Amino acid sequence: MFFKMTAKRWFWMLLLACTLWAWFGIRTSPKTAVWTHPSFMDRTQQFVSKPVDMLLTPIRFVPKLLQQAFFSMVTKILRPPASAATTEDTRNRIRILENELLYQSGRNALLEEHIRAQKILVDRGIDPRYLLQATITGFQAGAATNTVILDKGSHDGVKGPYPVLSELSLIGRISSVGPKVSTLRLITDPRVKVQASIVRRTPTGLVAIVSNCLVTGVGQGRMETDTPIASAPVKPLPGDLVLLTDPEWPVAVRNTVLGEVTEVGRKESRFLLYDIHIIPRVNIHSISSVIVVMGE
Repeated sequence: MFFKMTAKRWFWMLLLACTLWAWFGIRTSPKTAVWTHPSFMDRTQQFVSKPVDMLLTPIRFVPKLLQQAFFSMVTKILRPPASAATTEDTRNRIRILENELLYQSGRNALLEEHIRAQKILVDRGIDPRYLLQATITGFQAGAATNTVILDKGSHDGVKGPYPVLSELSLIGRISSVGPKVSTLRLITDPRVKVQASIVRRTPTGLVAIVSNCLVTGVGQGRMETDTPIASAPVKPLPGDLVLLTDPEWPVAVRNTVLGEVTEVGRKESRFLLYDIHIIPRVNIHSISSVIVVMGE
């Protein structure tokens, strides 16, 4: 028969358990802590220290409060208002989006130009498989840029001294080929000499001014040619076009524009020659990609 536990019995059992636990702890402790009545000095120390602690407690918080107030004030002075910061962030994001839009617009225009150029080259009978688009990755060090590095090499099918076009204008020829890159020697390089003709645009078409002349690169984005006055019944003028007619270049790029006449004069030492200055139609520093014509 179970023993019925009441509240009173629970109380006496808990009291007995606590008493046994305290007695057992005192018996088993190596150093029995015996409570002693506080002395007069102890009571005096407690009586004095408690009021002093109560008085010093607020004072301890004063430096901390002053420090927090100082930092808060400095932060408010140096940090712009939330509205101003938000406005400036919005303006920066708008500038970034505008730059991205301008970049994409330029890429689209460049892609359209390459598509148009490739279509014209295909109409000339060039197989589109032989047209390779390459990106300019570097320039020759120094003020006079005569060679350019392209991101296409022998792994992409570039194997020989292929001509390179940009905006349907001849800008140079591949001079060396690596596995993944190639070097483009510009038409303005002093080591480049090509046969060309000078023509003039008229409402009825192109009119030949000089049927054959030797164009030589002089560096720094310029070319020149010496033309006998007798071989030019009509004086060349600035704005006339210079076309490639050199038989050593592939047929696909013959009659391609080399540049434009900018100045016509006469040499002091050879008075019977025209001194004609030419610049390329394309500024190599204003483009980012070119077309390599790999067909012979």
